[in-house]
Amino acid sequence: MKVYPREWFRKEAINYARQRVEEGDSFLVIGVPGVGKSSFLKTLDRKIEQLDYAQSTIVDLNEVQRLSNETVIAYMNQCLTGRNGTDLLKFAQEIRSGKTKHVVLVDRFEKTAYRVTRDFFDLLRVAVEKSNHKLIFVLVLAREITDLFDKWDIDQFYSLVSPFTYYLKPFNKKEATEYTKLIAKKRKVLLNNVEIDRIVSLSGGHSRMINAYVAYLDLLNKDLPSEEKLSRANESDAVIYQCERILDHTTKAENNTLSRIALGLDLYDSDEFNLRHLRKLGLVTKENKIFSERLDRYLAERELNSRSRLYLDANTGEMFLDGNRIDTKLSPYEYRFLEYMYENVGQIVSREDVIEAVWGVGKDQGVSDEAIDQLVSRIREKIEEDKSNPKFLLTVRGRGFQLKKD
Repeated sequence: MKVYPREWFRKEAINYARQRVEEGDSFLVIGVPGVGKSSFLKTLDRKIEQLDYAQSTIVDLNEVQRLSNETVIAYMNQCLTGRNGTDLLKFAQEIRSGKTKHVVLVDRFEKTAYRVTRDFFDLLRVAVEKSNHKLIFVLVLAREITDLFDKWDIDQFYSLVSPFTYYLKPFNKKEATEYTKLIAKKRKVLLNNVEIDRIVSLSGGHSRMINAYVAYLDLLNKDLPSEEKLSRANESDAVIYQCERILDHTTKAENNTLSRIALGLDLYDSDEFNLRHLRKLGLVTKENKIFSERLDRYLAERELNSRSRLYLDANTGEMFLDGNRIDTKLSPYEYRFLEYMYENVGQIVSREDVIEAVWGVGKDQGVSDEAIDQLVSRIREKIEEDKSNPKFLLTVRGRGFQLKKD
């Protein structure tokens, strides 16, 4: 469903874009899927057309069947001039001495990844310079351009646009509330204030997620309590899909940082780099909270479901039992013992191997069976519900010990 927003829609982003157009700057717009980049472009297109010194053209790369240098340039040229052909430089030369700026709004630019070459970017840069910056490119992406192209392959063009990058974040609370009301009105769905507030909090202002909630509520029995309706909507495929799309467009390291936040774990210095970018995208707040309640819960559930009951994070060395961190409760010997057993999970480990791994000495160097048994007993007190009937750390009589994760 197409919704054409009102004056409150993306005012900050529109003002930024207008300033760039006035200055003749090409720029990037980056936002995760579902935050409304295409709707923003349509709004920007209408705003630019109201200016007496500029006109705009939307180039939707979904319309290009086979992407290549030639097909993309030909499509841009056709959108700009109505003429077939790939002579974008000729058009740039024609508008150089005029007063009107021509803004090319390129949607879904990431579709060109791995399909266009350095020559394509060189041509865009030359066209901008040949037009005396009367030709302005606005490239909309779901990822950083340097995640898609080698910075050194597009260095001249990258130098042109990199100083001007606008991150399109999810709606703020006021915008999200108005947008939810607007979608509900379009769909003729009657929502009470509690339902609107919960949709805003659950979605965090993510426009596609708002749409998914409202559409799902429209299918439910209107007499159901609000809490029940929203609980069902939380588990709908459409809502979960939006969570998956967001995470699919973050890096593995950023995913790990988001998961640590969702699980309530301490963040490390190594997370700070990821946090800076996640804040730019609007996925993490200044208080290091995930922007969407539903995404936060999705991350926590995903991590817990993918882990065994007893889990050792190989990257951080943290150990968890049923999602609760336990390594901070272990002595150095207890931790080394469990770490070694985890590395050999399911295998029977001899007492001699335990002595060497935990104490770093051979059996003849003073570590008694009693010392090992006491260590095992202390560990069981910390990880077993009933240490007399252990489920994780087992003794195999006459052979040693065995660790089970579940």
